[in-house]
Amino acid sequence: MTKPVAEMNRSTVHALSPSQSCRDRGRQSFIFHAKRQLGQFARSTLQDEFERSRASKTSLPLDHHPAFAAWSALNIGSQQQMWRALSDMVTRQTAQLNVQAEAFGGSAAKGSLQLSPDLAMPDYFAETAYHGQPGGYCLDRSDGDWHAGALQEAGGTLYSRGAGTGAKDSKGQAVVRFIGETFPGFMPERVIDLGCGYGGQTGNYAVAFPEAEIHGIDLGAGLLRYAHPRAEALGLPIHFRQACASATGFPDASFDLVVSNILLHEIPRHMLEGVMRESFRLLKPGGLVVHQDVPTQRADTPPFQQWLSSWQVAHNDEPFWQTFAETSVAEALVSGRIPGGSGIRGVSAPGRRAIGVVHGRGTKAMKEGAQPADKPIYFEDPAIQALYQMVLVLGEELAATREQLHALIALCEEGKAPSAEAIEAFVPDEAFDQERADWVARLLEPLEQIAQARKSP
Repeated sequence: MTKPVAEMNRSTVHALSPSQSCRDRGRQSFIFHAKRQLGQFARSTLQDEFERSRASKTSLPLDHHPAFAAWSALNIGSQQQMWRALSDMVTRQTAQLNVQAEAFGGSAAKGSLQLSPDLAMPDYFAETAYHGQPGGYCLDRSDGDWHAGALQEAGGTLYSRGAGTGAKDSKGQAVVRFIGETFPGFMPERVIDLGCGYGGQTGNYAVAFPEAEIHGIDLGAGLLRYAHPRAEALGLPIHFRQACASATGFPDASFDLVVSNILLHEIPRHMLEGVMRESFRLLKPGGLVVHQDVPTQRADTPPFQQWLSSWQVAHNDEPFWQTFAETSVAEALVSGRIPGGSGIRGVSAPGRRAIGVVHGRGTKAMKEGAQPADKPIYFEDPAIQALYQMVLVLGEELAATREQLHALIALCEEGKAPSAEAIEAFVPDEAFDQERADWVARLLEPLEQIAQARKSP
């Protein structure tokens, strides 16, 4: 029997975690540091240009500034390369991971997995490749396909590395900490995580409330097929069910704690309202509802941050980002408690029952999944756009080669045989990560030079 993990964070490793080869590590480190460098560029140069354009009527609007075009092209390119690198890593190890998934998802499982092959997929879910993930969250190529879940975890781990709530802290940990500080002594008996995805955050509630019965709900079968054996590998008894977060199928008043993590900004307004209604329908008297999401709704959000957030809609396959930013979740929560409340649809008063109506395609149509949306053209000359893509492609390949050379030299210096196996297994010390970061910064220096050379008048 697998001993339950004592802590969950964004660095948690388990039996289904794909292992990084030397090349994998080089590619992914390049992408991570490129993203970090681009983030710094946005917070400095782009923000300066944004303030200039707001202060002066003669300034070039930031959306048309060459620095913005270069930054956008590199940002999109780095996201696309991230998914290629991670998909290569996961696909290469599919056979081994299949064995692990079958072993942990068998009859000895402490949790459960309930899929619904005939469940209708909402069009918005079937048509959105969130964050550009190939196939989206609905990818379901065969009865045993868990690729979407493995890719979602790998992408989240790399994308959020060293950012957000903390270098290791996870979203679920932040919610658990909030509950502990705000409602000391609160110990739920039953917990449900709406839109649980691959189960990464759901596990935090199983760790924090070990005596509670934990449930995770999501539309994506491929996500849940991965979530179940993943939880079992961590020794966490979690019950996963394929269902819509607005129509879970559970009885009224059946959970003490209803949560979601980064779900609301990925669904349209009518579905958000449905999730709020369902949250309160499921809630026991004296229970808690906690929905955690991106901080786009604060009234004091600076104009540049608002502008930068809106970039997500056209550039990062986040079609509901702006809608969420303009929605008052607090009002939706309050309205969701009142049958027939203002602006609320699909609620019937008897028994507080909420009706979550889902229209769309069946799961059998999900074999190819969703495809990333076409991105804007940033330059009039396609050759310039291609040049920026080539910088990233070559940079990633050079980083992979650089990683292998570093391993080769280090092994020789240690007096060890630099075999192919030894090179693949070699893990550099932390000091090398700063060398990686410095190298990527030098590679992307022309971006800053473009901005300085093309200052608005």
